[in-house]
Amino acid sequence: MPAQILRVPMPTPPSERDLQAQPLGSPSTPGKASQSFFASLKPSAQQQQPHRWTLPTAFRQQYGTAQDNLGAGGSGFIFSAVRRSDQKEVAVKLLPVDCVPITSWVKDPDYGCIPREVATLKNIHHSAVVAFIDLFQDEQILLIVMELFGSSWRTSQLKNTDPNPLPLATRPARSRAMDLFELLEVKQLTEEEVRTIFIQLIECVHYLLSQLSLVHGDIKDENILIDWSGPKPVAKFIDFGGAVIVAPGHLCAQGSFRGTIEFASPEIIIGQSYDPEKSESWSLGVLLYSMINRGCGPFATRQATVASPYRPLNCSSLCSHLISRLLDKNPATRATIQEVLQHPWLTKSTRKAL
Repeated sequence: MPAQILRVPMPTPPSERDLQAQPLGSPSTPGKASQSFFASLKPSAQQQQPHRWTLPTAFRQQYGTAQDNLGAGGSGFIFSAVRRSDQKEVAVKLLPVDCVPITSWVKDPDYGCIPREVATLKNIHHSAVVAFIDLFQDEQILLIVMELFGSSWRTSQLKNTDPNPLPLATRPARSRAMDLFELLEVKQLTEEEVRTIFIQLIECVHYLLSQLSLVHGDIKDENILIDWSGPKPVAKFIDFGGAVIVAPGHLCAQGSFRGTIEFASPEIIIGQSYDPEKSESWSLGVLLYSMINRGCGPFATRQATVASPYRPLNCSSLCSHLISRLLDKNPATRATIQEVLQHPWLTKSTRKAL
């Protein structure tokens, strides 16, 4: 099988301004999702020249690449592929080995030395998490094969000149899922729609904590994919690079935080050790607030996160109460994940009343 080469521009490194706290949903400062996630991978004047990656032989033997660009992040990009054995469509994340910090490698019984993020995803089995399928790697790149989440596929004819035609000469072309950030940019969600999404997320967060002693560590709208091809939205978490193992009574050092500052709790902002579960609750509060408020978060600056109250929203009293429990600046009295799961706003008995 001839070598298959992908030519893609490496993502532009974030500027100093990009790394500073910015208001959520600010029109003048679009979020990283709209700048890079699912962005075009065509070269531009600001981007480096496309890099040539040769895909590992083992991957090419098992998968045919459709080369539909599904997204780009800070250190890699995502493309679609089809498993030759059963025509299953998948998403493949290409990650240069050099982009994985030396301290982020762990031993795995199946794949050897792999990034901690991959090892974490490999052990999660939940309907609200994009599923891990396989991993291929060589000295230069890692290919993380995952569930392809989104609406149904259609097929179109391949050109005879394609260097690596898929079996049956068909190429999938899909209507992709969007991330929650993108959804909030184009649609004002009703409270019932917000609850439908939030229930899926909190049930997953509870599963991670109770079954795996794990918190996501970087909950935000850009790390949640939404498929609305059916009557109701379906949500899935992605990107477990900030995941933290939770030990009873153990606090995390501030320097261990690998999440997003706009979703960080006050104790993280001021440099204190933090309870990872309570920090997760705070991030869920910022997320819930922004979902009700069409992408605009409760705090515009770090100082406001620490010291200022948030503006009350026009929502039901139960929803407002849950937000207040999540955005409690005191971690000792902030809601636990179990308390969130059992909150009246999320229980079936109150849905008709709202």
